[in-house]
Amino acid sequence: MSSASFEALLIQADEQARNGRWQDTLETLTRAIRLRPDHAGTLTGLGTCLIQLDRPQDALPLFEQAAGLAPDSPEAHNNLGVAYACAGDPARAEAAYQRALACDSGHVPAWKNLALLQLQQGRFAEGVPILAALVKADPTDLEAVIALAECYEQGGETESALTLYRQALKLQPDHATARAAVARLAPPPAPPPARRVARPEHAQKLAALKSLKKANGAAEAAPPAPKPGVGFFGAAGWWNTRRVWAPARWLAAQGHRVKVAPLPEAGDLDALDIVVVARPHAAPALSQAVTRARQAGKQVVIDLDEDFHRLPPDHPEYAVLGPGNPDALRMLEQSLAEADRVTVSTETLAERYAAFARQLEVAPDTWDADNPFWQKPGPARATVNLGWVGTEAELDDLAWIKNDLIQVLRRAPLVQLVIAGAPGAYQLFDAVPEKQRLYLPPLPPEDYPYLLAHFDVLLVPLRDTDYNRARSARRLMEAAARGLPWVASPLPAHQAWADGGLFAEKPGDWPAAVQKLIDAPGLRQAMGAAGRALAGQCRSVSAWARLAGASRSRQDNAL
Repeated sequence: MSSASFEALLIQADEQARNGRWQDTLETLTRAIRLRPDHAGTLTGLGTCLIQLDRPQDALPLFEQAAGLAPDSPEAHNNLGVAYACAGDPARAEAAYQRALACDSGHVPAWKNLALLQLQQGRFAEGVPILAALVKADPTDLEAVIALAECYEQGGETESALTLYRQALKLQPDHATARAAVARLAPPPAPPPARRVARPEHAQKLAALKSLKKANGAAEAAPPAPKPGVGFFGAAGWWNTRRVWAPARWLAAQGHRVKVAPLPEAGDLDALDIVVVARPHAAPALSQAVTRARQAGKQVVIDLDEDFHRLPPDHPEYAVLGPGNPDALRMLEQSLAEADRVTVSTETLAERYAAFARQLEVAPDTWDADNPFWQKPGPARATVNLGWVGTEAELDDLAWIKNDLIQVLRRAPLVQLVIAGAPGAYQLFDAVPEKQRLYLPPLPPEDYPYLLAHFDVLLVPLRDTDYNRARSARRLMEAAARGLPWVASPLPAHQAWADGGLFAEKPGDWPAAVQKLIDAPGLRQAMGAAGRALAGQCRSVSAWARLAGASRSRQDNAL
């Protein structure tokens, strides 16, 4: 049969499926698969038909074959996970969803299916944060909104549940579940207030007050001059945005107009007085914004949190933003030369980038102490949780101590490894039983402190490389703010936090250090308290305050 006949069968099957004629669709796709036995799309369609016909066991081989034909396809692994879930095999379903996320960490269907599976198993501490992140990323996802609302309702958080159910009704006004929930949870309307009778003496008093104010020559205070507007650009993603989050919140609280975005939009450079750009060579729009802002007389700041000139070859961005792309580094150097000021997170970065900048200042990492999630208790648990948080760029650092951690986990069955952020890090520990592993998705900066509440000990392994030696101690600062002890590599920036945890220099040193904290709850508590005291000294945003003050002086001088 010709290719045209195969395509005609697919069109016919699609029409049958749209009309819910699943048996007819199955027969049509069976004819099509005889023409192209290795067509992944047709295999997926056949599997879908069998699930719709309540034959999930028959569907499994088809989805497995499709995933084998497309091993890098998140859709194929997600579909396989759905088939396993329908067949009553949640463990394999979860593994398939994790493989989908390893292919694409932003694959929303896999995240949603993973969360729903965990909720069905009563694993609310794992499923709820995923749903919350999904709803935050896309408030129009009706399925996720309803699922999260139901979780809040079951947990007794009525106000949060009611807000989400009402959000669902805005998306679909006739949604039966949401309508019933709002009717069930909404408080009864308050009685109308008692009417106040206006009397002549009330009007006389008001007139007298107005005349008194006029007689005394009370003048309204002149409105204060607007404070400089500040834009933070280039810090994209949950990881990089954390550095600018606390300064942005502080500036906003002081009355500054503040914007945090990956890229500037039309009108931003006109509306803002200070333009702060991270990773200016990551996109032409960022380097162009530096040039345009400088030409427009704005104060331009480049903020660096890593040494791009020393990105190692195994770093995912080596060929994009590092030495593997000389043009990108030249673009970075041009932006550094154009900027009024360069801010960096560590003294080592200051030494390395001083030659590129007109003016350079160390702006240490800080944290937003007003965020209540720093104090929110974590979920109850019977395990001691070892936590790691990071991106795909740090998988080799984690793999460096993989065998050490597996050794600890095998020796202590009540210890759990919690991986947050990079799905690939979770896959590194496939040899560890599922009950001793937990994966948490990345969360936005305002929710990040609660992610740390799932840890009892934070692990920060970083190999002794030129690149890592310039990195900040942000994770140790965040652990300290949470009152969380840690085991970390003894890099330069980490030394100032020594009271809050233990250092492990190389593989082989980690098991003893980690075990020491596992076995000693009192030591964990003491180190957490010592770290919290250190964190109290790291709430300063003086560098950013000086930045705003310098811009204010520039405005005043221009008047």
